[in-house]
Amino acid sequence: MSSQKASPLDSVPPKIIKDHIDIISLKIEVDFNSAIKNGIFPHNMKLADVSPIFKKDDKHLKGNYRPVSVLSSMSKIFERLMLTQINNYMGDKLSIFLCGFRKGMSAQNCLLFLIEKWKKSLDRSGKCGILFTDLSKAFDCLSHELLIAKLYSYGFDYISLKLIYSYLSDRFQRVRVNSNFSSWYKIVTGVPQGSILDRIFTILTQTIYFYFYC
Repeated sequence: MSSQKASPLDSVPPKIIKDHIDIISLKIEVDFNSAIKNGIFPHNMKLADVSPIFKKDDKHLKGNYRPVSVLSSMSKIFERLMLTQINNYMGDKLSIFLCGFRKGMSAQNCLLFLIEKWKKSLDRSGKCGILFTDLSKAFDCLSHELLIAKLYSYGFDYISLKLIYSYLSDRFQRVRVNSNFSSWYKIVTGVPQGSILDRIFTILTQTIYFYFYC
């Protein structure tokens, strides 16, 4: 965890956590074990400040800004612990053709597979066709219930599903521009943007949308 990373206004900065980790780690252990036992993600770690970052072209068009969520450092510690356990469980359950956001894999793996498949088809005097789809905002509009149902199909037990659903639900964010803040807004769909866990949720989202579109 980098000490230079930004944190929400009301949260503990990462530098303070790192400088006093010998004391804070004991509290983190107790809270994390309690979250696992009860299936409840701490509410105060589900708040995010969103800053609009300018990308390019006209500064007066909102579409030219990218929203960046700033989550608390303590939340990221919890997420890292959850990610390690989820990855260990899911490692041998995902298709080898799911290449995005997976360690040791990239889009090149998928491309090589497709090229070999096309070559074999052409060698047999067959035909090849490909369809590209761009699911705009797919991860932002994903139903939490649908994602939980997907995890259930992978064999997650009740308490694990309860914890993940607690992590996803009742999240709030506000927009920060310089020193000004908007009111809090509840997030009803999608995975938390900017979190460590969005990688594994992104993979699962791919499997969900692939199923519905194919």
